[in-house]
Amino acid sequence: MTLVTEPLNASRADYVFVLCAGRFLFISYFVFLSWQLLTPVTIVSAGSWDKLIHFSGFFVLGGLAILAGRNIPASRLILMLIAYAALTEILQHFVPGRSFSVLDWVADSLGV
Repeated sequence: MTLVTEPLNASRADYVFVLCAGRFLFISYFVFLSWQLLTPVTIVSAGSWDKLIHFSGFFVLGGLAILAGRNIPASRLILMLIAYAALTEILQHFVPGRSFSVLDWVADSLGV
């Protein structure tokens, strides 16, 4: 086995940095979004903004997933995020103050 002692070239180092940063941001936002979607509601509903909030949250998650999952085909990422959106909606049925909503799932899926 040989040790590589020369530094990575700039483009390779940039790629590794973007990939690591993208994965960190994706995981952080995934945890944050999961927490937001699965905690009991103690405030008044977002009303007419609700679907836009769902769309925006999953739009950001989709963008970070593309950045983090460069080696995963886009179709697979999309399917995984749509499945995650469905799972969060199903789990919301069991969270006090929340309920399952097909329209929320549609908004989440369109955001992806």
